[in-house]
Amino acid sequence: MFDFDFDLLEEHHEPDESQSCDYQILGLDGTEYNITLPSKTSVQEVKASLETEYGIPILEQRICCLNGLHELSDDSRLAATCQLSLVRVQVDWLARLKKNPFDLCNAPLCIRKDADMVCQAAERDISAVAYAARELRADADFALSMARNNGHALRYFSSELRRNRSIVLAAVGNAGSALRYAGEALQADEDIVLAAVRTDAKALMHASQELVKDGDFAKRVVANNRLAAEYVQSLVLNSRSRELHRRQEEDDKQRYERDIEDAKILVDSSFRLYQRGAIFLDARSNEEFDRSRISGALPFSEQTSMLRHVIMQKGMSVASASDAVMQRLLKAPEQTVVVYSDSGSDDISLGYISRCVRVAQELRRACRLEPSLGSSHRVRRLVGGLNQWKRAGLPTDGELRPLINNSILLEGGIHACLGLDHAGDI
Repeated sequence: MFDFDFDLLEEHHEPDESQSCDYQILGLDGTEYNITLPSKTSVQEVKASLETEYGIPILEQRICCLNGLHELSDDSRLAATCQLSLVRVQVDWLARLKKNPFDLCNAPLCIRKDADMVCQAAERDISAVAYAARELRADADFALSMARNNGHALRYFSSELRRNRSIVLAAVGNAGSALRYAGEALQADEDIVLAAVRTDAKALMHASQELVKDGDFAKRVVANNRLAAEYVQSLVLNSRSRELHRRQEEDDKQRYERDIEDAKILVDSSFRLYQRGAIFLDARSNEEFDRSRISGALPFSEQTSMLRHVIMQKGMSVASASDAVMQRLLKAPEQTVVVYSDSGSDDISLGYISRCVRVAQELRRACRLEPSLGSSHRVRRLVGGLNQWKRAGLPTDGELRPLINNSILLEGGIHACLGLDHAGDI
């Protein structure tokens, strides 16, 4: 298509219609087109002449006034002397976009920069705006016009324009959910949020949580759209739930840290408990247990699944406890329970020495959920583990030398490297 801009339209005097006039047409790319036609020729005749002499299809021509590119109708008469400006519009792309708006993504830059072309595609599917040239999506005038027609276009504008109050207000005025694409500051703007809620109560989900928590503002929201009352209530409840969840996580973390510290017991103290009949649980594998263990200890590595059952089901009786270890724990809830592994470290970055911590923590948690298991404070963790017990020369069955993962640990070996030789370092 072509656009013609005129310096002059028809003069008031009546020129000789038989007189020939030269018309100079200047394309926007600088190309000059010169044609000779009778005086008082029509725009339609100019188009026909351009098609005949220069091969420019009439359908691709648009003739406009010079000032503001105002398009003239085909029957408009031109003055004897006119200078025209020509803009060619690619009708093939216009037809393609009418058929498939997503062809815009394959269009040349000149088409993707053309506001009319992008608008044509957007009429079919607003998401086609995503393929418009970046500079067009950053153009405030284009964005404002597009937002007034379809607020969902806000999603595809530049981040700067999504922070533009006028553009966002225009967008939410016809598509409240477009609030989700607005800048964070505008999501806390009362007027913008209210405008969004008027068209879509669900838009409140995209508003600032601090704003929604404001009781006075919530009343204004409900006054604008009574359907928003449900969302106000749910958002407030969700906010409270998230806060409670956050506090619970913080409490659990602090309890876990306290448990790790509180559960520690040194070899001397654990031996005194041993003499009073405390229950010793070995958190290592059955193979390791068979090779070396504290005298009288019970294997417990396979019982963590039983603990998880207690935690999940929140309940277990002596009768329902099929395992002998669990039965003993249930029958003697007042007895101290000492859990141990090879070294008993609380450094969980070392996988093979964290089993003791894991079992002790799960057993404490099970005690909190099932009162018949006794107090969670009955569960202790032997600092230094079986190896420290052996170094103290205390009652041991099987291999008397220190072990790590069922391998003999020579003095000055991995324990020395990790600083685990002394209980006070654990």
